[in-house]
Amino acid sequence: MQTITSREFSQDTSGAKRKAQNGPVVITERGKPSHVLMTWAGLR
Repeated sequence: MQTITSREFSQDTSGAKRKAQNGPVVITERGKPSHVLMTWAGLR
């Protein structure tokens, strides 16, 4: 599972979406997990 900071997500949303093609991406805030980004296909 990949991890990115909320700042990285804000600065490169498209890059985060590309990373999510390979599996869930954990988005952290102040070093703690806060959200998970995944593709719709990943839910099935």
